[in-house]
Amino acid sequence: PCQPALLPLFPTALSCNENDGESIDRDSQYSSSQKTKRMRTSFKHHQLRTMKSYFAINHNPDAKDLKQLAQKTGLTKRVLQVIFAVSNVLGSHFL
Repeated sequence: PCQPALLPLFPTALSCNENDGESIDRDSQYSSSQKTKRMRTSFKHHQLRTMKSYFAINHNPDAKDLKQLAQKTGLTKRVLQVIFAVSNVLGSHFL
């Protein structure tokens, strides 16, 4: 089933139109002359352990906590924000 509320969080996700039963890949509308795709972030085991242990304590880190997590993990604050946002939407099993 389609969850339209989640689509703004995932701009490269397939869109859903229950009326026609088709999915449209949003990436196909961009020409190859535009900006290249960003590389996906991959996580090391120690980074995941740090994020999981923090998520068990607090699901919504503030700016200070994000800064500390960024220093501990070597990830950017923005990457951490996105991971925690997705984890909150999808549930703790995501992390």
